[in-house]
Amino acid sequence: MLRNLHHLSSSASRRTLLRNTSRSADAHQQAWQRRIDVLRYPLRAMSDSAVSDPTFVSGATGKVLPDIHPIVTWKAAYPRTICLGTAARAQIYNPETARKLVQSYNLDDGGAPKTVIEGYPGPGVHTRALLELPRSVLEKVIILEFAGAFHPEIEAMAAADDRVVLMKESAYYWSIYERMQQEGHLDHIKPHPWSEIHPQLRFVGNLPFTVLGEQLISQLLRAIGDRSWLWVYGRFPMHWLVPDKIYQRLLATEKDINRSKMAVISQTLAEMTEGQPRDTFEPWGDHFHPQSRDGMGISKDYGPVDLKLRHLVSTPRADPAIKEDTLTQWDYVTRKLFVLKSTPLEKAVPNLGAGAKVILPKLSSPDLPPEQRVDITKPVRHLTNADWANVARAFQSWPFRPENLTQPTVQEQEAKDV
Repeated sequence: MLRNLHHLSSSASRRTLLRNTSRSADAHQQAWQRRIDVLRYPLRAMSDSAVSDPTFVSGATGKVLPDIHPIVTWKAAYPRTICLGTAARAQIYNPETARKLVQSYNLDDGGAPKTVIEGYPGPGVHTRALLELPRSVLEKVIILEFAGAFHPEIEAMAAADDRVVLMKESAYYWSIYERMQQEGHLDHIKPHPWSEIHPQLRFVGNLPFTVLGEQLISQLLRAIGDRSWLWVYGRFPMHWLVPDKIYQRLLATEKDINRSKMAVISQTLAEMTEGQPRDTFEPWGDHFHPQSRDGMGISKDYGPVDLKLRHLVSTPRADPAIKEDTLTQWDYVTRKLFVLKSTPLEKAVPNLGAGAKVILPKLSSPDLPPEQRVDITKPVRHLTNADWANVARAFQSWPFRPENLTQPTVQEQEAKDV
């Protein structure tokens, strides 16, 4: 009897074990299938729970703005090719991500209604979030988008909200800003004292992750120095979604190995901070198109893998060390010295021109006030922004400094230091 009971118990245990093993195998197979789906069908495998209310209503007209296409159709609707202008760009598809960004701009500050210039909006999910604001907060959105695949979406928004102005050109070309003025789109914007933030104007954009994208943001920041570009109206914040690599280059300090001329000039001219924290945009697949194979970045089918986007906020300084008449000299000094970025300053200074060593006492003399002294034994890339201001000051006071400060040498061109 005990033998029979043991036999029955053993049989029951074996059946339970088989059932559990079968369930475990099924779960294992399902897990593998999900991984295969992510590899084969990255658009289908995204998290549906990541997307909140996809309906946008114009804050000015009360009309429902055109629906966002289902994400599964984006690959076909917006093919990413160079000829269509959609290569090397990521687009926000999650409405909640767009709304968080717009909220962080603080456009509803109780001041004048804002005109927002938006570069590279793609199909306009972020634009829709802007248009939810009432007319008392948002007066106009001027869109710079040259990719024809996105124009029908933007034109449909313009039909539903008269605040939208579409200019079918890239934000990279300065001629588009001249045309913007010539066509009267900025006639309502009045110049404002530099000491205050402009109450009407803002700029937002989604920076392409290419060399041209890096050049664009570098040029716009550099233009603060001579008050060109839109800085003729005054100073205002710019909000950019930028690749992490460019973000790190712009904010690199004297402790970072990738410290460059671009970082020194940009930081001296503008205060740069992070807007929304980086984890706001993670995992990638919950926020951006194209979807990735691993949820972290762009798949091999589209471009670089593991791309991270950061929210960069740059605001011109009210009293930057670089003045309108010294920008060319700063360009020259930083360009010449960063060619020798690992060299101690005292040995790199002769690269500024014949006889340049005479400025060293103006940097290291014990008779100087502490705030004007520079440790000339430090490598060039370890100079702080205050150090660079002192080097520029000493160079400007040198009566025999070179006259031609604009033509880079072959060595400097090879250095490719933007």
